[in-house]
Amino acid sequence: MEEIKYKQYVLVPKKPRMSKGKMASQVAHATFMALEKQKMFINPTKEISDLIQNWKFGGMCVIVLEVKNTEQLSNVAKYLDQWNIPNYLYIDEGLTEVYPMTPTALATGIITEDKFWIFEQFELFGEKQDAQSLIDNITINIPLCCGACMDKGTIRGCEYCGRIKHKGL
Repeated sequence: MEEIKYKQYVLVPKKPRMSKGKMASQVAHATFMALEKQKMFINPTKEISDLIQNWKFGGMCVIVLEVKNTEQLSNVAKYLDQWNIPNYLYIDEGLTEVYPMTPTALATGIITEDKFWIFEQFELFGEKQDAQSLIDNITINIPLCCGACMDKGTIRGCEYCGRIKHKGL
């Protein structure tokens, strides 16, 4: 297998939580805008054009990583600016799932292997789950009880419907 020499990185915050569709659209917006920024505003030279072409013909590698929150996302954007790494911080309008002016994704332009090390500190998106996420994934399809057993002290489940009790019951 040939080693990848060109990549585009995208960072997405764990919080605020977004649906998979929302997250996918935020990643798409950020990646597109980062490429546009790299092509037009940073250095519209043949060198940049060749870099993007090499990335396209090399498989268009995009790596999606996660950060803890929007504050960390904004800090990474500042860091990338200091290192002169082309990037675009996508700010959502807040029409659907997040508040207006929420940073939802940060994408780099196409970068070369000499800068890959910068992103080694981040986890692949969804690779590592916190304890609550693991519990939610396991219990998401377990139906909760009817609530009729509220005053009964059993922990084995509802004696009326047989299902697991609600958290507060």
